[in-house]
Amino acid sequence: MSTSVNVAIYIRVSTEEQAKEGFSLAAQKERLSQFANGLGWTIFDFYLDEGISAKDTNRPELQRMLKDMKGFRKQNPESEFVVLVFRLDRLTRSILDLFKLLELFEQHKVGFKSATEIFDTTTAIGRLFITIIGALAQWERENLAERVRVGMEQMVIEGKFHGGVAPFGYGMGKDGKLEIKEEEASTVKIIFDRYLKGMGDDNLCRWLNQMGYKTKKSGSIWHGSTVRQILQNPIYIGSLRWNMTTNAQYFEVENAAPAIISTEIFEQAQELRSSRTGDHPRTVNSDYLFTGRLICNRCGSPLSGTSSSFKGKKFKYYKCRGSLNGTCDLPTLNEDIMENCFLEYVRSLDITSAASEVAASKDAVEIDKNQEELQKLKSELEKVKSRKRKWQELYMDELITKDDLRKNTQQELDKEQELLRQISDLEGVTNQSRKSPEEIAVALQNFEMMWHLLAPAEKKSALGLLIDKMHVDTPITQHKKMRRQIDILNVSFR
Repeated sequence: MSTSVNVAIYIRVSTEEQAKEGFSLAAQKERLSQFANGLGWTIFDFYLDEGISAKDTNRPELQRMLKDMKGFRKQNPESEFVVLVFRLDRLTRSILDLFKLLELFEQHKVGFKSATEIFDTTTAIGRLFITIIGALAQWERENLAERVRVGMEQMVIEGKFHGGVAPFGYGMGKDGKLEIKEEEASTVKIIFDRYLKGMGDDNLCRWLNQMGYKTKKSGSIWHGSTVRQILQNPIYIGSLRWNMTTNAQYFEVENAAPAIISTEIFEQAQELRSSRTGDHPRTVNSDYLFTGRLICNRCGSPLSGTSSSFKGKKFKYYKCRGSLNGTCDLPTLNEDIMENCFLEYVRSLDITSAASEVAASKDAVEIDKNQEELQKLKSELEKVKSRKRKWQELYMDELITKDDLRKNTQQELDKEQELLRQISDLEGVTNQSRKSPEEIAVALQNFEMMWHLLAPAEKKSALGLLIDKMHVDTPITQHKKMRRQIDILNVSFR
């Protein structure tokens, strides 16, 4: 026994097409009704988007149709349901959007048919075309990404800002280039100046809020991440950067924007941050396992990674920087040997005492500072809640209007949400900072087993979580060629 096919008829005309004969809403509706009736289909509903282009799928009637389609399928899992259009471009002009819609139709077991073309997912030939559409969609997706990347890179090269909102300290000029906003630029200079005088990110954040310095967004307050972004952004020395997330394609263009501070001040800030946080950006991005960790026990210089190739195989080594200028005689260290000696060192540790040392080395002062900051934030939160109650009391006493109440309450709500976010972030940092000696002992006991399961990048991350610096040396009695033994000395834990 055959069952009736339910059909959702979607119709769209743009403003320009409404006057064209055969493309009007009425004309499409009549022809599609005749088409559906001729096949014996039951019209579920008409969905009419009038005066709307097909540039995207954010159309009221299209979205209503998709919602109804899902609801119908949920209530009628066995019934046939088809989406019918006059022509494919009535639904969309984008290959990518078409592919997404067809995937959605397939997911809900809904057919799709064009009244004037061969697009019909209820037939084998129609489903073949869906496969072709998928291949075209992938091709367009890749080409679109490439076009966007090339366009962005060209904007950077031309000195045009490629983001949405201009960085703090700048406004957007008519030509797409950044222009200095003097009031904000003055704040940028103050931030760098106070940072170089010893004020940390969090203290700077508190001070800026206490002194009433404005942020980019009206009514918002300063927090640590904003201060860090400013202190690390080379835009303030006139350099635009692109593709920070992809090291292979990352680049900066100098003199692409007007500078607010000098290169000397910016570099001093980066060196200070590196000395405070331990890891230089190169340490994080390098593919050498021990980069940034090794210190020569003979001269105190850091070791840097280098490599050579033999018969197509790459070999990694570490060289003391002192040896590069002839002031140190530490031989070159092979990375594989270094790794084996490091694991031997971990095996030789007295787990209990090592765990206690690691726990003790955690920055208790920083945790105390976090607790102090938490108390201040919670105190400010109580003040905000108190002000909210006072605004309500003033309104009840008819001392302010309803609009005044709404405006002032919204400002307090915004402040409350920002304070709650900062409290949550700070509590997370504080909790993560607290690791007991017992927890660290378990991690050390299982370290070698875990190590052999990790990929190179994961090994590097694990090493960075445990070790800050390691002083290394080789036995003096050995020959000056490649060393088979590396002594690990004076390890400082994270």
